[in-house]
Amino acid sequence: VAKRAGFSPQSHDGKALAHILDTYPRDELFQINADELLETSLGILNLQDRQRVALFVRRDPYERFLSCFVYLPRDWQTTELRQRIQNILCKAFNGRVSAYYVHLTESPLARVHIIIATMPGEIPSYDVKELELLVADACRSWSDHLKEALIESKGEAEGLTLLRSYGDAFPIGFEDYFNAHAAVSDIDR
Repeated sequence: VAKRAGFSPQSHDGKALAHILDTYPRDELFQINADELLETSLGILNLQDRQRVALFVRRDPYERFLSCFVYLPRDWQTTELRQRIQNILCKAFNGRVSAYYVHLTESPLARVHIIIATMPGEIPSYDVKELELLVADACRSWSDHLKEALIESKGEAEGLTLLRSYGDAFPIGFEDYFNAHAAVSDIDR
């Protein structure tokens, strides 16, 4: 994989790729083919300087499980968020979580490895990019959604002014029952 990537081992990218491969879960290294590993490791390499959510999925050839790597900003990683992501993946793959591993380092990104157990022949079709968008949306806070709804409804200048005034004005638990668009109506009132 390192040879096919074409980076000099002494270059920044070459060293970063070597680190990705060195910290890749050993079980995965034994199960993944070289083409998939090259594609996934280059995708991970391209994330290194970006604070964004990414999803990489490897399907077991016997359809017993799917191995999912979720990369997200390290300071976002919480148990609650991991569980929301697991629920999205379980629903998408018609399976259940058999294991998960959280990998935190000094890197700005956390890696959450989720293994979804499935039944052969019962995995629905899926689009990794669509799932990545769902996971990214699950990573956004209610405040992020409120900001977006206010800007969408009122324009950027007024929306940001209203967010500063009312962003923290809602009682605890409000976000459990109402979405951000409902909050815009309440702010209007």
